[in-house]
Amino acid sequence: MRHSFRNNTKNLPAFEEMSAYNFDRVVEECLKDKRMSKKNGGKVVTSAETRVYYSVWESYNNWLLDQMIKRKGADAAGFANFSWEFYSKAASTNDEEAFQMRCRPAFVLADQFKKQNQLPKSKKHLPPTLAPSEIINFHKLALRYSNNLTKDMIFTTFRDLVRKIGEIIGSDKMIKLKFSVGTLHSKERKTRFEWDSEALKMQAGDNPIVFTMTKPPVTPAAPPTPADDFSSSSQVESAIAPQTDEVGQEENFSETNAGAIPMPEDYQGDYAEEGEDDMGVTGVFAVQEEAYERYIKVLEKDAEEEDKVNKLLVTMMEEKDAKEAAKKDATKKKLKDLQLYQLDQMKRQMEEKDKEIVDRKSVTATSFYPRTDKEGGVDAELKDKISNPFSVPVGRKFLGIPNVPKKGLGYRVSESELLSSLTSQIDLKSQKAVEEKEMRLEEEKRYCDHIAMELDYDSQTKQLEAQNKKQEMMMAWERDSFLKKMKSLRLKGDIEGLRAHHEEFHKAVAGNTTSSVPTLPPVVSGNQGGSRGSQGFGDTSVGFDSRR
Repeated sequence: MRHSFRNNTKNLPAFEEMSAYNFDRVVEECLKDKRMSKKNGGKVVTSAETRVYYSVWESYNNWLLDQMIKRKGADAAGFANFSWEFYSKAASTNDEEAFQMRCRPAFVLADQFKKQNQLPKSKKHLPPTLAPSEIINFHKLALRYSNNLTKDMIFTTFRDLVRKIGEIIGSDKMIKLKFSVGTLHSKERKTRFEWDSEALKMQAGDNPIVFTMTKPPVTPAAPPTPADDFSSSSQVESAIAPQTDEVGQEENFSETNAGAIPMPEDYQGDYAEEGEDDMGVTGVFAVQEEAYERYIKVLEKDAEEEDKVNKLLVTMMEEKDAKEAAKKDATKKKLKDLQLYQLDQMKRQMEEKDKEIVDRKSVTATSFYPRTDKEGGVDAELKDKISNPFSVPVGRKFLGIPNVPKKGLGYRVSESELLSSLTSQIDLKSQKAVEEKEMRLEEEKRYCDHIAMELDYDSQTKQLEAQNKKQEMMMAWERDSFLKKMKSLRLKGDIEGLRAHHEEFHKAVAGNTTSSVPTLPPVVSGNQGGSRGSQGFGDTSVGFDSRR
């Protein structure tokens, strides 16, 4: 059974229709939060992700309707519990008083949901008054009530929906959310649930069971019609009232007696009197016992079917887990085999390389290239041994390489001459490489010396500048003290003292100017044969790089 949860505010007034939240707006808020989250990174939400919310909500409502039709509870942990509440009520039928156990639907928000969203507390239902509730199983929803959803997808999406619904209700906003069994209304953080009587009607063939405890007559009464033979709905009260608060209110409900709690065999009601005929009581309770047995059989059948479904789900999950584990083991084994194969190949290559090195180093090697020393030259002691490794007659003329055009008679040389020419070329190239290496090394040394000289020059310059500044500060301090003393002598009127102090200060200044002050050595140009010029630097600056 599939349901639609869109456009469910059509019965509200115009001003409330714009402000009340329906399921479409709840999904939009969830998608907005998901788009703005750090994990998503501001990516655009696709239509496939939007369809997931509707599929999850549809799966949950299908499971909820299935449980309520069976007169069982559906507990969505952390959100709400949809169940049936059992109670007894006195009724008057054919001028005889009777008691009946009846049931009505009950909607109770979870305490955790109320606490998180700061909702007011409501009446609590004791466990004996509510039908047993089945806690939501996301494995079951994924396998039985959906086609392409996984357990993780249903869990995360349902969690986001419940969180968003709680935020909307807790923020004093209006909401009208359609469920498969009714509609949830909320205004100013107060909730009520309007049940759908048509959706909660029992399926065809499932007739309700009524337990009636009447005052027994004096003579045995004829047994009433069995519950299985009920064909008209006149013997059963109306299904469910259109609207209730969060918990069921008796005056707003019409009751159905299916799934009612059976009475004990020795219970005779509040109107049983002592001394009455036992035959009437026995006749009445015989029918009740038959109805009770039929009811127990229905419950046993439902329990067996539920047990079969749960076993099937467990078996399917175990098979799925076993396949995933086998797949992971196979992947690990493939990776390990590949790693071992690569290590084996690397080992073979290393062995071949080591073997080639050993063969080339051996004296009896038949390689065309002679064994060389560390500098790249041929050992002197091996020149004669490997000069002719293939024992080719030296006196024979070299007629050229096969399939290569000849270049005249001058091209015909002996193999010994060709070998000596090639050896001399190799020696010349190796010697040239050694000379270039020495030249580069010498150039590096010169560059390092030049950098050291520039660093020393810079250090001496900084020291002289610091010394000059120190001397200038000393002179300024002496001048300041001289002026202060001159001022004091002027105030005293000591003219001779002023003259003597003035002459003494000028003599001291003249002595300081003629004193030896450390200065930089004169710069020697490159054409004067100085140290820098002799090295070939000339009038270069700090940024000189001789390697360019």
